[in-house]
Amino acid sequence: MNSKNIIYKKLEKFISKYYINQLIKGIILFIGIGLLYFIFTIVLEFFLWLPVVGRTILFWSFIIVECFLLLRFILFPIFSLFNLKEGIDFNQASIIIGQHFSEVSDKLTNFLQLSNQNSQSELLIASIEQKANSLSPIPFSSAINFKKNKKYLPFLLVPTIVFFLFFITDNVAVLSQGFKRVVNYDVKFMPPPPFQFQVLNPTLSTQQNKDFILQVKTVGSIIPEIAVINIGDQEYVLENISPGLFQYRFVNVVSPVTFSFSANAVHSPIYNLKVINVPEIVNFQMNLTYPKHLNRKPEVIKGTGNAFVPEGTLVKWNINTNSTIKVLLKTASASLPFFNSNNVFNLSAVIKSNLDYQVITSNQFISNFENLRYQIIVIKDQYPTISVAKIPDSIKSPKDYLIGQLSDDHGFSKLQV
Repeated sequence: MNSKNIIYKKLEKFISKYYINQLIKGIILFIGIGLLYFIFTIVLEFFLWLPVVGRTILFWSFIIVECFLLLRFILFPIFSLFNLKEGIDFNQASIIIGQHFSEVSDKLTNFLQLSNQNSQSELLIASIEQKANSLSPIPFSSAINFKKNKKYLPFLLVPTIVFFLFFITDNVAVLSQGFKRVVNYDVKFMPPPPFQFQVLNPTLSTQQNKDFILQVKTVGSIIPEIAVINIGDQEYVLENISPGLFQYRFVNVVSPVTFSFSANAVHSPIYNLKVINVPEIVNFQMNLTYPKHLNRKPEVIKGTGNAFVPEGTLVKWNINTNSTIKVLLKTASASLPFFNSNNVFNLSAVIKSNLDYQVITSNQFISNFENLRYQIIVIKDQYPTISVAKIPDSIKSPKDYLIGQLSDDHGFSKLQV
């Protein structure tokens, strides 16, 4: 390979290294400037709460700027490096080399000018070869120093420090919320209100047919003096307990309630007060079947579990319920479960002594809800009594006459001697 070709190879190598250097610098600038513009965009939106039109302009401006930076700093050097785009030629490269090696500036320029002449005499060829030989020892590639790109590192350092400050000051929400609103530029966002409603009750549920006291407070930079609760189409003023603390009493709640709060044009989310169905006794009755020897017709006692019954009476309890899965008859010594058939609970027992008992209802939400106390008093079946006395004989009759009295608490049907 002659000296002329060596010079051209060295120039081509220089141009490749030149665009690699441009690419390194471009990556640093693209990332650094891109991040700075990214931070500027989302911080601007976070504090200004721009409308949809403003965020649309902000979003597409960011896309255009980032595309321009990508094209200018990344794609152009790559295209030139792979000859996909016209880049610097040998003459421009010689100027750059001459700025670094001043002693070869004129020589390299003359070499290129002579090499580009159409007519090549022996004298011209000898002159070109002479200049090429003098230029051969010069390392053109060393005119490019990758380390000089360190001066662009502050473009990376500044956004890195900004991100770090956001993290250590616990202000990441500035970035995340601003980013969310910019990306969703076509969605309408409302700035946060000066205060929010906070329900203090641990749970929003109450038992059926009971009152429920709701407590709510306002949290924020402003404390409203008056707040209302919205139930359906009605508004009710909340009771002000203390600055920023309010309450409202729901009376005899029988079904779920949907409500919300409002004050100073600030509205809360919608809340739901759930109602827990209680195990309820709808109908209570006792069927009494008396011992056969009493010859009494069966009776039904409704609405109460109290009764006076003869000893040995069969008592059958029948209880109709709502929202009930278990009914117990509890005494001092035992607990007897009722048998359930379509929410009708029944239990039978022969009563031979006084019975103090409780009827207890439960469901899957509430245990031992109703605790009704009753008493059945037993009338003991007394033995029949007979009293006999001898009638004094005033006529000296050979026969003895007796007189007697027979009694029983339930009467008698037969006397046999």
